[in-house]
Amino acid sequence: MKKIRELIVFTAFLVVALWKFDVVIEVLKSIWKIVFPFALGGAIAFVINVPMSFLEKKMLGKIKENNKIGKKAARPISLLLTIILAAGVMVLVMFGVIPQLTQTMGNLMTSISDFIPQMQNWIREFSHDNQDIMKLVDQL
Repeated sequence: MKKIRELIVFTAFLVVALWKFDVVIEVLKSIWKIVFPFALGGAIAFVINVPMSFLEKKMLGKIKENNKIGKKAARPISLLLTIILAAGVMVLVMFGVIPQLTQTMGNLMTSISDFIPQMQNWIREFSHDNQDIMKLVDQL
């Protein structure tokens, strides 16, 4: 009996959710706006933790063994080095991507300007009987 009641309640919620789908989407968007910064921060922390742990253990491990200040400073130093390394990688990627992106946009503009007359000729061939379409093609 309890399972039937749960099934009826679930079905009622499903029907209301499908009936008011736009409201459900807006609620989900609002929830995502709240959750997204936390998810992004967690992802960044997870990604940064891997090289930071490596630097802390392998490169600064010997400093930590011998002195008290080294033990306290190893983690902040490894974090700083990791942030500098991540920023450097981002800068290198940007210097590689942005020139390629501008070149691709230029090629796309050239291709589009070459394609428009070909498309006009193709439309003229296939719709020479329809005067409305011919007027639209001539406007381009």
